[in-house]
Amino acid sequence: MAKINSTAREGASVTGRDGYIAVKALVYAIAHIQSLPEDRQEYRDMLDMCDLVYESGLSQSLIDMIVYDVERHVQHEVNLYPSEGMDKERSAMRARIDAMKVALAEAIRRFNEGEGEAA
Repeated sequence: MAKINSTAREGASVTGRDGYIAVKALVYAIAHIQSLPEDRQEYRDMLDMCDLVYESGLSQSLIDMIVYDVERHVQHEVNLYPSEGMDKERSAMRARIDAMKVALAEAIRRFNEGEGEAA
């Protein structure tokens, strides 16, 4: 078990990618809350988690990649913009993630074609 150094200065990164890990954990938590029946969803907490993701300092493209990755694992769409009046933001995120899926599928297709030619 790793020992936590109590003399480490406050704000120091533990893993070198703390922000990424924290946002990914938040997106998994949001996905879980959204998968629950509506009467069991901790809606206010979920909204606050979404705010933490927006204010994380990570680029929008990295947040999109995290959402895409989490969606592949949980097998349902994650909505980081559940509040009323955020339809434009939600649509823009979905469009970016859909474009990412198309680009990834095209890259895999090209890779597989290249593998077939090499054989």
